Amino acid sequence: MNWQAFVLTARLATLTSLILIVIGVPVALWVAFSRRRWKFLVEAVVGMPLVLPPTVLGFYLLVAFGSGTAMGRWYERLTGSTLAFTFSGLVAASVLYSLPFAVQPMANAFGSVDPRLLDAAAVLGASIASWKRPNPGSAAQQDRRRALPGSCRSKADSDCGA
Repeated sequence: MNWQAFVLTARLATLTSLILIVIGVPVALWVAFSRRRWKFLVEAVVGMPLVLPPTVLGFYLLVAFGSGTAMGRWYERLTGSTLAFTFSGLVAASVLYSLPFAVQPMANAFGSVDPRLLDAAAVLGASIASWKRPNPGSAAQQDRRRALPGSCRSKADSDCGA
């Protein structure tokens, strides 16, 4: 039995998944929590592969990264080969085609988190929540932290009323 197709598929799936996690999580976080006016544009670009047939998407990639375009010449200078009909091209097309299937569910999941939990996490110093919230090191934040139930480290802590 020839395992070449199986190995190629496994490599492609693994690499595509890793790239989608690296790219998709930050994009999904931004889409979920951004209030920018041009958020709709990012959502449209991310969702474009859902509307376009895969053959059209592949044709657009071939045109965009052809040897006669600036992006194609840049990629050829960078890697020494063209993107068309290579494993790198297969990965790029797979990532582009799969991007909405990764970003949209993650953005919906991030957006469905209760804002009170994000605020509590920010008060307690969680970095992903403090990315959008004030620094939990301020005096007002520390007072709120002490007021949260279960935040006392010991019964002898004088700030907790013991």
